Amino acid sequence: MKKFRKTREHNRPDGEPDSFSKELRNISNFIARQDFEQALITLDRLSTKGISDPIRLAQITSLAADSQFGLARYQEAVNYYKRAQEYLIEEKQISYWIRPALGEVRSLLKAIETDRAYERAKEILQHAIEGHEKLEEALSTTTEQLQQKGKMQMGPRPVRPSVVLTRLGNVFMDEGYVDTAREFYQQAVLLSPRGATRARQGMAKVCQANTENDEAEKYAREALQMGKFQVKTLACWEMLIAARAKQGKDLLDKELFTSLQINQSGPVLARAILTIVKSLRSYGDVRWKQITVEWITRDEVIDEIIEIELAKILLSDEKL
Repeated sequence: MKKFRKTREHNRPDGEPDSFSKELRNISNFIARQDFEQALITLDRLSTKGISDPIRLAQITSLAADSQFGLARYQEAVNYYKRAQEYLIEEKQISYWIRPALGEVRSLLKAIETDRAYERAKEILQHAIEGHEKLEEALSTTTEQLQQKGKMQMGPRPVRPSVVLTRLGNVFMDEGYVDTAREFYQQAVLLSPRGATRARQGMAKVCQANTENDEAEKYAREALQMGKFQVKTLACWEMLIAARAKQGKDLLDKELFTSLQINQSGPVLARAILTIVKSLRSYGDVRWKQITVEWITRDEVIDEIIEIELAKILLSDEKL
């Protein structure tokens, strides 16, 4: 269950979170433990405290929606997610309302209202596009201000449409609507030809689900390269190796593996090595052992936990 992302800090002068923030944290913990009824009881009590701030009201309502969703009351969840968005109607930043908006789409899909979910998704995308158009207009205006007054003022940057498309793709993919997910991911890639790492990762999943292994390999490789082997790309290694295996190729893309070691370091590199080792081992590629031994015998310890995990894998193999 996804929690409402904190969008504003509500701290006391001494820097400690106020009672409202603590209450939200407790409610989020109830939801994480799947104690949805207790979450709703606490939210009901919190809603009687005369809160007027729209962000806080949206947070309360979104958590109520999460609880209804967890109880499989999907229509009730839809209504709560809608209400959360209504509280944020005056908010110009899409980052405030995108979470409940996506929650509404997910709830509609769970309720098997696929047409409504798709239409709502298109509305969300259009809202994001309009936000960016307004940003472009504002940029033009502020450039004139800069020339005339020597200074300019800009508001927070809205979420990029490619990011919104990717997140919509994730919602449909998670619920099994692969073709619709592909539509959103592809649009994201087209909008961001040199980026959209997560959209490319989503496309790799789509292609993998449709046994389009050459395309799955292509998108997983692009995601790793364009994402600069960052932590968000870790899952791509498993998809890449699986796609190459199904095509009868050498499982390890040596060029990409070398690039990883040149361009990454620290815990992220260690986690990538662990992922690669596990994937190679699952397919019976003996190189997993060589990579493991080389890693755990390095002079420098980069990530002790990962090295212990690799050592355990090596030890368990020796016992077989």
